[in-house]
Amino acid sequence: MLMTLIVYLPCLNGPLLWDDKDWFGAMDWNLRGWQGLWRLWTVPESIQQYYPVTAMSFWIDHQLWGKWTLPAHLENVLLHGASAVLFWMLLKRLQVRGAWLAAAFFAVHPVMVESVAWITERKNVLCTFFALLALLCHGAGAGWWESRWQNKTVKAAVLAFACFTLALLSKVSAAVLPGVVLVIGWWVAKQVRWKVEGLRVLPWLIVSIPLIVLTSKIENAQIEGGDLFRALPFSDRLRLAGQLPWFYFGKLLWPAHLCVLYEKWPLAAWQWVGLAMLLVTMALLVWRRWHGALTLVLVFIGTLFPLLGFFEVNGMKYAWAADRWAYLPGMAVCVGVAFLLVRLPRGMSAALLIISGVLTWRQAGLYASVDGFWQAAIAGNATPWKAHNDYGSQLMDEKRHAEARVQFEAALKSYPDYVAAMVNLASALQELGYNAQAIEWLDRAIALHPEKCAVAHYNKAIVFEAMQRREDAAASFEAAIAQKPDFFAAHNDLGNLLLVTGKYDEARACFLKLLELRPGNAKALTSLGNIHFMQGDTGRALGYFAKALEDDPDMTSTLANTAWILATTADDTLRDTSKALQHASRAAELSKREDPSILQVLAGAQAAAGEFDQAVATAIEAAKLARAKGNAGLATSIEAMQRQFEQKQPFRQAR
Repeated sequence: MLMTLIVYLPCLNGPLLWDDKDWFGAMDWNLRGWQGLWRLWTVPESIQQYYPVTAMSFWIDHQLWGKWTLPAHLENVLLHGASAVLFWMLLKRLQVRGAWLAAAFFAVHPVMVESVAWITERKNVLCTFFALLALLCHGAGAGWWESRWQNKTVKAAVLAFACFTLALLSKVSAAVLPGVVLVIGWWVAKQVRWKVEGLRVLPWLIVSIPLIVLTSKIENAQIEGGDLFRALPFSDRLRLAGQLPWFYFGKLLWPAHLCVLYEKWPLAAWQWVGLAMLLVTMALLVWRRWHGALTLVLVFIGTLFPLLGFFEVNGMKYAWAADRWAYLPGMAVCVGVAFLLVRLPRGMSAALLIISGVLTWRQAGLYASVDGFWQAAIAGNATPWKAHNDYGSQLMDEKRHAEARVQFEAALKSYPDYVAAMVNLASALQELGYNAQAIEWLDRAIALHPEKCAVAHYNKAIVFEAMQRREDAAASFEAAIAQKPDFFAAHNDLGNLLLVTGKYDEARACFLKLLELRPGNAKALTSLGNIHFMQGDTGRALGYFAKALEDDPDMTSTLANTAWILATTADDTLRDTSKALQHASRAAELSKREDPSILQVLAGAQAAAGEFDQAVATAIEAAKLARAKGNAGLATSIEAMQRQFEQKQPFRQAR
């Protein structure tokens, strides 16, 4: 555990990377409150993949420390270290030579860094932790070693099944465990014991199948544009299946030139050699009856099998291989290396452990910054179109739009038909003020993949809005929704567009649809409240705002809208100056006093509470800020309110 913590120190303060925002950062509506936890378990489409145990761990993180990444990184590292300890315990009970050394190599091996240092891969380390617990429970009850559980086989089987289910709900790759159990059981007993191993893992298989189907369905539904995994002929899949075990075996033995996104190499006829060598190796081990080596090879290939090209794994759209896919299979290689090393002087083992730890320290350091992570990914790939695109996406999140544009253009230079890069480049161009060019790129993306380009239609609507072409924007939002009926952002933005154009009934229909997609959603409830406020029904507006604040107590616009009504309404039965001041102060705090309209609300609430001097000061601050932001109309409105406050008169909205 200490070794693990030391070698991963460089990544502990690292930022959100790649799709961390989809799991750890951008699931706010799922991560807030008990309703969010219930959704994570009961609505499979509410998360990127149906891994509710992993998602629940992020929900707990969110309750404890929000978006602070250090504890999340630390949890991954500690889970990895705990898995190394469990791995050691399993090998020791199986009386495998070099058990501690094998577990130590697993703990500090640089190929494992991607699974540990990348927050999203919590699913990998959680899955492995529970998988090892399942093997320990099964082995104790199945007689793999002498144990007090041998007379409590039913309890051991139930515990093993429970741990396996937790592993499966952490990541579906745990579905390979029944095969691992059969292979280890064969090695222990020198025969396949169907009544012992087979019957006990049958429930494991039964629970795995629907989760595999569900995960595949969710992932396929999320594919956009030109990123589709090319339908490979079976001959190419066989060649891949022959190459990939050797690729991973080589990286695990000699971890040089590791990369977060490996090049997707072309397939050629000579690559049949890998499959031939694999078959010859297996035949040799069977012929020589080297049962231990054969067991390791079977476990290695068996745990890799779902990632050998026979199934359309989502990540294989971009690369045939990934370090994170070697996390569980890598254990078999660590066992083989340790078994050989314990026959040699201990100094050699210690030296290799130190070298491995140094390499892991260096690799973990790449996860300490956004720029370091993506620049290493680009440098390690001859055709880094995916890395350029995803680096650009993170730069967009950081408002570094000009730098993002450079990355998207580099992605398209490497892969001219990359639809995701076209859509992202259009977003960067729109942020930089090049709206006409943005529309051209989005039209090109839609023309390439008209049947599955909802995001391009949505982004086109955003550009049209920026150009004040509201009818075109509405048509593009509708096109996005037609392709993706559960497109939350498109429904929300179309509703807001209809709202500002006075089409209240149509806008209301959009927001009611949002509540079907995400019951209790604060954005939808706030928008419905806005509609009622604009139609003069302030009582119902306040009711919707109150429900919205139950879902998101810190939603700035909802706090401000509520405060405005409570402070300025002409209806004495609704006015509540104390609560208005409380909400307005919180909204100003959350907006860091950088939004002049929220400061206007705060001034109105202060005046309503009789704090006229403070109201005048806040109004002056708000007017100056509005003029600095180029909003002269708002500044004039605030100054008119200020004159009322100077005369000790609160502002009142007309009925």
